[in-house]
Amino acid sequence: MLFSELSASLTRLGLKVITTPVRSPQANSLCERLVGTLRRECLDWVIPLSERHLRKVLASWMVHYNRGRPHSSLGPGVPDQRPVFRALQRRRHRFDRRVSIVARPVLNGLHNEYRVIHPRRLSVEDFCGPQVPAVNATAHPTAAWTLQQLRESIPSDHGYRFIIHDHDAIFSSESDVSMTRLGLKVITTPLRSPQANSLCERLIGTLLSVWIGLSR
Repeated sequence: MLFSELSASLTRLGLKVITTPVRSPQANSLCERLVGTLRRECLDWVIPLSERHLRKVLASWMVHYNRGRPHSSLGPGVPDQRPVFRALQRRRHRFDRRVSIVARPVLNGLHNEYRVIHPRRLSVEDFCGPQVPAVNATAHPTAAWTLQQLRESIPSDHGYRFIIHDHDAIFSSESDVSMTRLGLKVITTPLRSPQANSLCERLIGTLLSVWIGLSR
């Protein structure tokens, strides 16, 4: 009776009332712990610009909370630990073979997730996330190799509009024609402007971190 009238009033205000499960005395403490962690690690550092923005932030943090954030009660461990990599070391502070430690930002750098990866298996996804097309890497790229990577990483039903590159020899006129046929507008950086790449990357990075990365 205590909460029935309150629930009815909240429902009339457009709120969805969620009750804790029956005969679960620890449910309140678990919910309070989760809400507190959510505030300290996420919402206290973000200014939501809209409901869609807030939902995007919470969805990103939820994946990090379940798959990348260590939990002290688990050892520490991760609730949804995916056994992707086999053990790479027999000694505590030294790996048995050469590996790379990759940091992937979460919520545009608010948190970071670290992975141990063999150098030959590095991809764009390891650095930028699954929303970026994964490509291969080589120490000696050529125009033909670059064109093949572009063809493999951009599907026919893509939603991209532009592709930006400089005047390096690895970008040929044939690759520009192929990208145009895929519906992309090719934009090249200006000639004799060595700082153009860094300026463009800084602008695009700021745009991604401030708005696009959290509002899609």
